[in-house]
Amino acid sequence: AADRAQLAEVEPRHGIVWYHAARCSSSQLSGMPASRDRAVLDWPVAGRRLVLAFASRAGLGDRFSVLSTALRLALLHNASLLVPPPCLMLAAAHNFNDSEVCCSHRWADYLTVPEHVGLHELELSQAWLLIRWAQGGSPRVSGCSMFATSHTEASLSALASEADACVVIGTNEELHAAARFADSHQKQQQQPTSSPPPPPLLRMGTAAGISVAKAISQRYAPFYALQWRRADKAFACNSVEAVTARLVRDSVRPLPLLILTNEVQPSRVAALRDALLQSTNLSEVVVLRDLPELRERAPDNFALYTYELEIARSAI
Repeated sequence: AADRAQLAEVEPRHGIVWYHAARCSSSQLSGMPASRDRAVLDWPVAGRRLVLAFASRAGLGDRFSVLSTALRLALLHNASLLVPPPCLMLAAAHNFNDSEVCCSHRWADYLTVPEHVGLHELELSQAWLLIRWAQGGSPRVSGCSMFATSHTEASLSALASEADACVVIGTNEELHAAARFADSHQKQQQQPTSSPPPPPLLRMGTAAGISVAKAISQRYAPFYALQWRRADKAFACNSVEAVTARLVRDSVRPLPLLILTNEVQPSRVAALRDALLQSTNLSEVVVLRDLPELRERAPDNFALYTYELEIARSAI
């Protein structure tokens, strides 16, 4: 319970509330199995399966792209998509305080998945084993007629033709290579069409989060939005001085400015806010993560990011 607690601390020096994500340490994975030997996996679904087993982790935007590509590839082959839980795919470096994502969190905490889309989360220990196996080669896995992390053409042919085919993709490069091959093959089989593109398979954010974000957007509308990267990712153009000068040059109107940021230094966030208020015509500068309704609902920075993106869509 302590690992999942959320804390909101006040920094009196800067006059801003500092949000801390749910704290889950890497020790939550310390009991995971280490064997790469043959094992019986308890697959959550039968039939054709495309399985992601990435050893690398990244931010939510990157993983959203990965899941969207993998879902499209699975649907092309009438297969279900099986993925590890978020704690094995999202990098702690993208969370506040470099905190690990709690393994109790599910993709439904971050994304909206339509009911007709066959996306299933693997149980933690089995996802861990699959990732290790994908790193170590092509082991034999019960319940699958094929376990492949390479040979894209042969793997996708099996996925299309065998009723219980199971294809595991272990890297982003393999996923995109498979997607390119599948797209090329599909174009060869189909006649050109003027039909509109299909709706997106995934949406960033949850229904409840989108509702909260829309309420915030309506409260401040019309408003500007500024996405500001943290200092360790920043170039000179992203300094407090450069951002302030750019907004002064753009002659912004006396409207609110809502800031989306993953900056980890409260003093730097406060400096930007103060500089903007002093040097521009902005009526208000709001750091979105400081809003109580976001701090209370977002379990970590990844969920908070989905709220911010939804709010930014309504900016002028």
